[in-house]
Formats: sequence, structure tokens, C-alpha cells
Amino acid sequence: MLEIQVSLLADPKSRKSCLCSLLPTASLLCVVFFIGSTFISTDYKERLSRWGMVDTAQNTKPNICENQCRPYGSEALPKGIVSNTSNLEMRPLWGSPKKKKSPKSSMNLLAIAVGIKQKENVNKMVKKFPLSDFILMLFHYDGIVDEWSDLEWSDHAIHVSAINQTKWWFAKRFLHPDIVSEYSYIFLWDEDLGVENFHPGRRREVGMKLHWRVGDYCLAVLSSEAVDRCLWLVRHLRKQEEQGEIGEKDVDIGDAIPMNNFPPVEIEKDAVQIVDAVVPFPILCHYISQSFRLYVQIVKDEGLEISQPALDPAKSEVHHQITARGRRSIVHRRIYKSGGGRRCDDNSTAPPCTGWVEMMAPVFSRAAWRCAWYMIQNDLIHAWGVDMQLGYCAQAITFFSQGDRTKNVGVVDSEYIVHQGLPTLGGIEENKTISEAPGHASQTKHLPILGAQASSESHVSNDRYAVRRQSYVELEIFKNRWKKAVKEDECWIDPYQQPSKQSNP
Repeated sequence: MLEIQVSLLADPKSRKSCLCSLLPTASLLCVVFFIGSTFISTDYKERLSRWGMVDTAQNTKPNICENQCRPYGSEALPKGIVSNTSNLEMRPLWGSPKKKKSPKSSMNLLAIAVGIKQKENVNKMVKKFPLSDFILMLFHYDGIVDEWSDLEWSDHAIHVSAINQTKWWFAKRFLHPDIVSEYSYIFLWDEDLGVENFHPGRRREVGMKLHWRVGDYCLAVLSSEAVDRCLWLVRHLRKQEEQGEIGEKDVDIGDAIPMNNFPPVEIEKDAVQIVDAVVPFPILCHYISQSFRLYVQIVKDEGLEISQPALDPAKSEVHHQITARGRRSIVHRRIYKSGGGRRCDDNSTAPPCTGWVEMMAPVFSRAAWRCAWYMIQNDLIHAWGVDMQLGYCAQAITFFSQGDRTKNVGVVDSEYIVHQGLPTLGGIEENKTISEAPGHASQTKHLPILGAQASSESHVSNDRYAVRRQSYVELEIFKNRWKKAVKEDECWIDPYQQPSKQSNP
């Protein structure tokens, strides 16, 4: 067989015939290969292109995601399902919640540290705050909660109980900024405050009546030249209100006006007959609006990020001059003092001359509270020393604008309170209530019962001393922590840094 094949290949004619028969086959294979390679090349390029796009997308996606700011711990969740904040609104177990009267109206928060012995006074305080504008939260430091249930507003309040804990202990643990971010202002108050002359957020009916009466007068004096007479009328209305001739007692705003001797004017006469000259209408209406603003509106208009109502110096326990009420102003932000070892003047930029409120009745904007919450130390429950640094939280208002503690911290004089200074934490004398605090005469006298009451009073006195001593200890700890933090943070710049040698604070 092999020999036959060799002989055929050896024949020239056979070899030529074989080559001719292979040529078409080879040509056909080349054409097929060329066409196939074209399709394969195109498909390969498309695959490479897709692979490149996928690779680019995979490389780009992490870059986009890396730029997203996600709350810590939420990285495993899709962004749209993450709920960053909460609030203190109570929800029904079934059905829809009650609709608010005005969805656009802002809510505020009132949080008070309370004990059952001051129940009567706390009730008076809470009734000053309309529940339509305020969320109410009570911190029960004595552990007694059920005995508050007979008050009409008790079911609307959030009650938190922990034995012998301070207001700042509660605030650090239950008023996280993300929980209270919906509230425009946070009132963090003590329980021993008299609020007879304080009105937080709702205009009173008597104010509206006076407003309309003076408003009618404004329209009547467009042809008058006697501005002082119009201001006198406002003061006369105010005086009538204080004397009970019109209604509820109010702030003596009229004392802020430099008064002259005015001819007697009967308030009941027709307003058109009082004067007959031109009055600068914007000036007049501005004064009238100032007279009837209430606390929340005042701090908003004045740009106060941290504030407090002024203290009535005649009835209050006043520890710092800056908190005392000024009768000739609506708001004050500084005091002037030349003696006593510390000088306060227009050049002063530090507490307690300016940029300072006391800790019994502070009011924070939501931005200021976010900052203040971080400053409150978790283990320093008395918060001594924090008040001296709160001005920094009025300075850092937003990411885009900076405040100034000399402008954004203030005391509201036109809405003022009484501070009784009751020593509640660590114990209080048996049966002693706000009526027996400094400035109030006791209606009953509690006689000693053998030696038991004397022993109890001695125990209370020792506890009060221990609380005060601990407060001073925490003050020194906080001061040292602040100094250490300032020293170690190379990126932080003190906006109020003073030269090392300066006589004025």
C-alpha cells in the first residue's frame, strides 16, 4: 500500500493534479478564516469594551460612594432607608396621630428636673407653656411619678425617672441633639422658678386688646407732630394694665422711654381728639411691637442662640449681676462694673461680663444645644464650669456663618422670672416647699419632733455639703479637661483668645 502511494506522488502528472485539487480548498479555507476572524475580532473588541466599561464603573462607584457622608453604623443599609433623627412626640398604638393645627409651626421643648415637693410650683410653670407649642419632659430625681397623674397635662408629658440624678445627667442621656433636632428652642429649667411675669410663646388676649387700641391711635395720628405724646399714650396704657384697670400685669416697658411732662389725657376719649400732627409711623409701630413680643419671639428677633429670662432682683437669689433684670431694656448682653476686682466695660468679651447665662433657666437654640450637648461631660453630672464656656456654642452657629458670644448670648429683661434657689438635690428640709424658700414667708411652722427631726436635718445638711463639695471637685476637673483639650488640639483656634497681659476680661 505504501509503495502504491509513493509511486503516485512520484508521477509528475499525478502531483500536478493533486495540487490543482487542493488549491480551491485552500482558498475556501482562507476566505472562511478571514471572515471568521473579522466576526471574532469585532466580538472580542466588544467584550473588551464591555469589560473596560465594567471595570471603569467598578472603579468609579467606590469613588462616588466614598464621598457620601453616612451615619456611623448605617453603611450596610441603602441610603434611603436610613432615618437620622427622631423626636419626643408620642404616637398612638393604632390609628393616625392627631394632626397639628399648623404643620409649618415650629415646636419647642420644655424639660424640667422635678421632685414631688415642688409639684404645685411646677404645675404653675407648665401652665405658662402652651402644649400646642411645647413638648413637655419631666425628669423625676426622686423617683415619684404616679403622684403627678392627677394634673391635667400629665398624660401629655414624657416622664423619666432616676433617683438622685441631676438635670444635666438626664439631659446628657435623654436629650441627644438628634432626638431634639426638630425643636427650635430647648428650655432646660430647674423646678424652683416663679413665672408670674414670664410668657414664653403665645400672645395674651389682653395684649391683643391693647395692641388694637394703640393701633387705632396710630392710624389717627398720621397728621401729628408730637411723637412724645404717642409714646406717652403707650406708657399710659401699660400703667393701666399694671394697675389692673385693663388686665393681666405686664412688664413695665414704658420705663425705657425718656419721659417729659405731658398734659393729662383721658384714655377713654376718642383717639382722633388726642393729637393732631404727623408721627413717624415706622418708629411708633416698632416701639409698639417691641412692647408686646413674648420670649420665643424676642430671642428669635434678637438673634440669641443662648439666653435666659432675667431674674427679679427684689425676689430672687441673684448670684451674678448680669442675670438681674434691667428695667429700661428688653434684652441686655453685658454689664458694666468698675470695682470688686473684675472690671466690665465695652471692651470686655468674656464671662461673666458678657456672653454668659446661669444654669438654672437656660434656653438653647437647636444649633447651640447640639454644641452644648457635646461639651457636657458624661461623668460630671453637676456641669459646673460649663456655663463659662457656653459662649463658644453661640459662636459656632452654622457651618457657613459664625456667631459672637457678645451678641448671640443674652438675658431677656421684658420677660423675667423669680429664682428661689431651693437646695433640692441631696435632700431638703421635711415639708419645705417653695412658699418657705428665701423671699417667701412660711405659713406654717414645723416643730421638732423629739430627736428624730434634728437627726434628719443633720443628715440633710451633711448631704447638701457633700453635693456642694462634689460640685467644686467637678469644676476643677472640667477646667483641667478644657485646658488639656485646648493644648492638644492643634487645629482649634480660640476666637476669643486674649493677650497674656490684659487687665480687662
